[in-house]
Amino acid sequence: MNLLNLKSYFDEKSTKLEVLNYKQDDAIIVALQLFEMKLSKLKNINYFHPIWQRERIYDLQESLALILEWIYRYGNPNCTQTTSGQKNFSMLEEAFDLAFEYLSLEASIKSTTQGLMKEGSYESDKNTIHIEFSAPDIAYFEAVNEIILTNYNHQKFNKMPGFDVGKISSLGIYAGTTVKSRMIKKLDIEFELPDDYKIGPYSVKQIKEIWAVVMTKAFMQIMENIKGKKYTPKLMQLLEMDKFHYKYSSTDVVNGLLKDLTYIGNYQKMNIKGKPIYSNFLTEPIVEVNGKKLISPSVVLNYQVSRNILSTLNRIYGDDSHKQKGEQFTNELNKNIEEYTHLLSAQEVPIKKPSKTDVDFALFDKRSETLLIFEIKWFNEPVTPIEIKSKDDELEKATTKQLPNCYKGILDNPSDFIYKAFGIKLTDPGNLNLHGYVLTRCTVGSGNINRNNFEIINHNMLIHALKDCKGDLLCVKERLNERAYYPKKDIDFNFSSTKNKLDKYTLLRDGYALL
Repeated sequence: MNLLNLKSYFDEKSTKLEVLNYKQDDAIIVALQLFEMKLSKLKNINYFHPIWQRERIYDLQESLALILEWIYRYGNPNCTQTTSGQKNFSMLEEAFDLAFEYLSLEASIKSTTQGLMKEGSYESDKNTIHIEFSAPDIAYFEAVNEIILTNYNHQKFNKMPGFDVGKISSLGIYAGTTVKSRMIKKLDIEFELPDDYKIGPYSVKQIKEIWAVVMTKAFMQIMENIKGKKYTPKLMQLLEMDKFHYKYSSTDVVNGLLKDLTYIGNYQKMNIKGKPIYSNFLTEPIVEVNGKKLISPSVVLNYQVSRNILSTLNRIYGDDSHKQKGEQFTNELNKNIEEYTHLLSAQEVPIKKPSKTDVDFALFDKRSETLLIFEIKWFNEPVTPIEIKSKDDELEKATTKQLPNCYKGILDNPSDFIYKAFGIKLTDPGNLNLHGYVLTRCTVGSGNINRNNFEIINHNMLIHALKDCKGDLLCVKERLNERAYYPKKDIDFNFSSTKNKLDKYTLLRDGYALL
């Protein structure tokens, strides 16, 4: 047995699920209700679940998204047999169980297809498939990126306002106003882009304004479900969303955004060029049932707002605001160096040789005449190993082409570059201390990238180095080159293997554990 044969076996099983024999709209509703029930069993105080529960919640969301995909793909839209109520949850439990197994298998297949992992030998048991990392660097950077993302999410989560259901319920008629103000604060933390940043027809401030209403309605429905203590939790219809008072959003903008975030099945939507695009319930959390837009309150409250909305809208409208994102990034960096009076910064400094380009961002230490240059790569942050690898070409272009080109251009005439960028003269042009880095917002690319001459670092690593070295760029260079701020094996993580039962088969997969 190999992975592809096993996938064929599970594909066949997914087409025979009992839930596919019922009316599509009913099946969707019951699936969403069961998801609500599963999350209600995860004990928490403020309903924005603790960070340690996030992985379990995401697994449930992925499973729900796959079940909805199966319903749209394999279900009969003309079926009239109806289903509802407690007795039908058992068949959805069957679907959730299969989805958990399928997703584990699918992740392994994608990793092997992309060259991150490979099928190893496991002769002692014909029903066991061994998946191992394809190279030590692949394993190392997969663990590194996981820890970087975990820490990044921790930092954001710790800034979030509290949502204690009991305390908010006691506010009575003022509960809705309180919740909405906290939702707005939450969205201000989620979105790391300026309010005037645009994606297609929408600005970030419009997206936040509209989604704050959706989240408020979802939270109020959660409180109603808890108060009612009914076995079957209520879902929520998005009724008359355009009738709310919006400061920045017209009726067309409100309805347009809700339509763009409605899931109607994979590859059923078109981009603005008329081509079918990938869709997923994970990024489009609204469904249309019986002609009405419906949401699962728990899906909305555990939705990765900024990442998922930006991903969806970029697929539809494209992303033409790279310059604006870069400016946001460099503005943040400049704020962090203000205290170091011996440091100068510059951005978008032109270079004519050996080919015309710009240095995205540069720091110069007047005391040691050290110059650090940065090629900035700000993209919608990837999460899974496959998503992270999808950014490799862009990152490797920076390490092997863009930075070397800038390097040569600067060394061709160091005095000219320093004067053009900072308006000062070099004391000894022949002894300029120069080094370059690729600078990201969070993750640092997979182990496939050529890093022989230039390291990939993120924003936090640079800020930590500047702080630890008190703005001494020679020290910063040394700390960054030795990967002082990368997670460490045997301190932050170690390598291990996990076993997953897939029906009568076992998937033995190499991985890592966070310490």
